[in-house]
Amino acid sequence: MTFPSRNLISLDQLQAGFASVAFGPEYEMAPVVPWALAAVAASEPSMQQQMAPALLRRVRRIINYPTTDRIRNVVTELAYRPLVRERHLGSCYWSLGQAALGIPGEIGQRATRLADRFIGFQPHDGVTIAMMACGADALLKEDPSSLEAKTVLDRSAPRLLGPRPVAEWIWPLEALDPRDAVLAHAFIAAGECLDHCSMVRAGLQLLDWRLHRNGISGDRTAELATSVAACTRAQTVTGVTEWTHRAQELVESTTVPSTMSPGELCNWFLALRHIAEFNAVVA
Repeated sequence: MTFPSRNLISLDQLQAGFASVAFGPEYEMAPVVPWALAAVAASEPSMQQQMAPALLRRVRRIINYPTTDRIRNVVTELAYRPLVRERHLGSCYWSLGQAALGIPGEIGQRATRLADRFIGFQPHDGVTIAMMACGADALLKEDPSSLEAKTVLDRSAPRLLGPRPVAEWIWPLEALDPRDAVLAHAFIAAGECLDHCSMVRAGLQLLDWRLHRNGISGDRTAELATSVAACTRAQTVTGVTEWTHRAQELVESTTVPSTMSPGELCNWFLALRHIAEFNAVVA
């Protein structure tokens, strides 16, 4: 299913996109589930109540794989590609943190309980480690006393990939990835949580470098959503509104596809929502 592309997303369009991820073919939609959950967490309460329970059930099935026999054939790709599996789990943890923070009541508590199951997950991939740090950051905003989230953050922070000492290419990775702005986001968030000013500075340096290279890593809407999230986190930590102004420029200068898949729709909505929340605070 694809959806017409607009700068503003209608409620019906959004509801149809979320429903296709929550109730559509499980194998096809599994990679999109975490981003749909994050988008639902940023949506209206009625949408949260309608869509979040089904998305949380799908996240639980992804976490349980491959120990749950009945989904053994659902996400087969994740079993044979360890890097894909790690990043999928990292995105699940990040989205659970956003759900715990953004959805009140029992549904948010259910997201927290699922996130607590990641206490033994120790990824090796740098982008996944950064997603884990961002998820822990969101969980600690919701509950600063969470020992599980604090453990994940303490374990992730020393393993974050920092800037290289090479002026031409300070980015920690050899090539750019649509979601890799999370590396900068994680440094900024972990630096604030752990009161490490040097980590915040490194994250801001990475983010500034990455923003100058937006649009060249492939999936434009995924890159946009992750970059905008990093910019708004930079603004909340530093108080410098330039970061969100740069995020708004990214949104305004982005040409999205003429039609959008459910995943692209969720990414675009997340970017717009971050901008809207910032503008509401300023207003």
